Amino acid sequence: MMKEGKALDEVSKILNCGYNAPRKRKKDTIERWLDAGNKTYNAVIAKDYNEISREEIWVLIHFGKFTKREVSK
Repeated sequence: MMKEGKALDEVSKILNCGYNAPRKRKKDTIERWLDAGNKTYNAVIAKDYNEISREEIWVLIHFGKFTKREVSK
């Protein structure tokens, strides 16, 4: 996230305003994409268990950006 100059509130925006990625992830893992111009940001979160607080939590396991490819006809 630091490399892309993004903060956690922007990850929240991707998760809330983005759309589901076109690929499947394993159970309790969510990948969401958000388009911004010709770039697409993606965030992947996974359910985990925090032993200290004894509760289920969601952990950010990936954040990235890629350029959309144009589809040739």
